Amino acid sequence: MCRDGPLLGLEEIPSLSQSVISVGCLVLYKEDTMKHLHGPDVESYDCSVFGLEGSKWKLRLLSDSSVWNELEPGGYTPAEHMHDDSIERGVVVSGKGVIIHENDRIEIQSNDFFEIVDGNHQYVNTGNEPLIFVCFRYPR
Repeated sequence: MCRDGPLLGLEEIPSLSQSVISVGCLVLYKEDTMKHLHGPDVESYDCSVFGLEGSKWKLRLLSDSSVWNELEPGGYTPAEHMHDDSIERGVVVSGKGVIIHENDRIEIQSNDFFEIVDGNHQYVNTGNEPLIFVCFRYPR
């Protein structure tokens, strides 16, 4: 659930309360020093909106290099998927599934961290609940 207003306690610190602006679920900090989002409140898009292939896959764009991914049961991302220009790191928020990386199948579940430096990879939801994971891309 989303809180309205600045983070708890900031209004009590005069030097900090002047630099915080709260708009619903989005907390902005002056001079772009920090951004706070509540993932489920960010608008979601079907992967096809971005010309991406996949099944039962929704995306929430958190920043230019961070994406909240939701795969419904049986959902998957494209099999021929790689990033020549970046490293992909991620955290599984909830659910379970597999990452198919080259010829390996790596099981993932809630609270797992992963890093994909190179090679084709695909995410597949193997569970009965949505598989939610956040990916962060970093330049090589």
